[in-house]
Amino acid sequence: MTQIFFIAPNGTAQVQQALTPRISGTGLHAWTDDGDTQAVGVIELTGGCDPEVVLDRLEAAGVMWLPNHQAVDSTLKAEHVAALAKHGVKAGHTTQQAMTLVQAKAGFPPLRTKRF
Repeated sequence: MTQIFFIAPNGTAQVQQALTPRISGTGLHAWTDDGDTQAVGVIELTGGCDPEVVLDRLEAAGVMWLPNHQAVDSTLKAEHVAALAKHGVKAGHTTQQAMTLVQAKAGFPPLRTKRF
């Protein structure tokens, strides 16, 4: 299963609209901090869909997607750090480090990223 982590400045509805019409083989999990509009989450691609189609739709909807968490250098861009700073994310953090911080704040179990 492929995972695409994202930041949706205008909430989960922004991502749901980006994935409409529905892309078969996608699942969505997102979290919004109390009193905040921004949603942070993951789209899981379980098969039969092209990740590039998902990324194109996210970009067109103004949703930021994070670098591949399995890449050797998945250091976040400045705009990602700025959007996630309230969760303790700092410059130089990787996608996995950032999502671990977000998940801890949300009260979810520690992040267990997939290996593929």
